[in-house]
Amino acid sequence: GGGWATWLAQILKTWEGPCCAAGSPEASRQLVVCFFQRAATLGTSIPLVVAPLTTADSNEMFQGAPLVLLAPCGDNNFGRSATRSTTLAILREVSRAGRLLETIGTTALEEVLEEFTPSGFSHDTVLEVEVVLPAKKPGTHVADAKNASIAAILYTVVDMEHRVGDPSRIRPLLRPTRKSNKFVWMVLLQATEQDLGDDWTDRKRDEMQASLASHGAAVDFRMKK
Repeated sequence: GGGWATWLAQILKTWEGPCCAAGSPEASRQLVVCFFQRAATLGTSIPLVVAPLTTADSNEMFQGAPLVLLAPCGDNNFGRSATRSTTLAILREVSRAGRLLETIGTTALEEVLEEFTPSGFSHDTVLEVEVVLPAKKPGTHVADAKNASIAAILYTVVDMEHRVGDPSRIRPLLRPTRKSNKFVWMVLLQATEQDLGDDWTDRKRDEMQASLASHGAAVDFRMKK
C-alpha cells in the first residue's frame, strides 16, 4: 500500500553502511539486513548482533546479546518471489515514497504510514482473491496453507502477465487485507475480464482451489469493475 515503502525509503535514505551485492538473492539479503538493522535500532542505543549466514558455532555469539537479527540465516526466498509486475509495483511504491518524503519531510511520517491508497493507478478491473484459511485444530497447519496460497497468488500474477502481455498494466497490491480467518489479495488491472479470456477466472479459481485443497483452505475469485 505504500506505508512500508515510505518507511523503507526513509531508513535507506539515512543508511550509511554498504548495501551492494552481485545477484538478486544476495542483494535482497543485504537489503533485509540493512532495513532491520536500521528499523530495530531507531531511537535506541541497544546493540544489535547480526547472525552469520550459517547458524554453526553462532550460539556463543548470541550469548548476552539483547537483540539479534536472524534474517541472514533464514532460508528465505525474498529475492526469488518477485514477478515483473510486482517488481514494477515495488519500484512505483519506492518512487512514491521518495516524492512523499521530499514533500512532507519526516515530521508527518506516522500519518503516511497509516494511509492506504492504490497510489493513483488508473485501472479498469480489480481481481479479488479471497483465501479462507482452515480452522486451527489438530492435523491442520494454517502456516502451510498461508504459504501455499501466497505461492499460488504469485503463479496467478505471472499467468496474468502472460495473458495481458504488458506487466505495466498490472498493479498487484503488495499487502493483503486480513479478516479473522481469511485474507484478500487484490490486483488492479488496466484490462478487462475479456482481455484475460472468458474462462480465465474460472480456470484459475479451480487451479488454486485444487492446489490448496490438501491444506484445507478455500478460495474465491471475483472480478470487479
